[in-house]
Amino acid sequence: MLNYIKKLSYFFIESIVLFLVILSFLLLKTTLSINQNWIIVLLIISFCLVLIIKIQIKKWNRFRILHFSIKKVDKMTGIEFENFLLTYFKSLGCEAQTTKASNDYGADLILEYKKRKISVQAKRYQGTIGVKAVQEVIGSMAYYNTDCGLVVTNSYYSKNAEELAFANNVILWDRDVLIQMMNHENMTGYLSEFL
Repeated sequence: MLNYIKKLSYFFIESIVLFLVILSFLLLKTTLSINQNWIIVLLIISFCLVLIIKIQIKKWNRFRILHFSIKKVDKMTGIEFENFLLTYFKSLGCEAQTTKASNDYGADLILEYKKRKISVQAKRYQGTIGVKAVQEVIGSMAYYNTDCGLVVTNSYYSKNAEELAFANNVILWDRDVLIQMMNHENMTGYLSEFL
């Protein structure tokens, strides 16, 4: 719901800017005798302005997302957490993409980092994460032909989940690792220690 409201507000801002530009062109045309070449130039300029505004909004959102606190992460929905991780990994230089929302074969994201392909299972959760999340990402590794799996959570893992992950080339990021990654200034260099 929150994403829908954001998209709607951006659309509203862009629409207002475009409306004001078109209105000013019409007013200029009626009050001044402007030939069609100038109108075309002004329309191109207005299109560029709308594009610049759109890019700046996208940059601002990325900046804002990358500076979330763990408390903000705790309040996210599962899909918001996936989108947060997608933006986060892209900012670190990973090639990242989401999988289908349903029937994702156990991976929410697929990353490519330093010639490694990684299946990512995102678990925004309040309780302890059990073996199911690890089993899901193990299944995704064969389906997506990835080198390893990564389960990221804002919580902690059970002992069984840790043992299963260790035996199957799955990396676990718990709450502490996630906080370290979110707070570290040189995140790209730091990422190599955890992948």
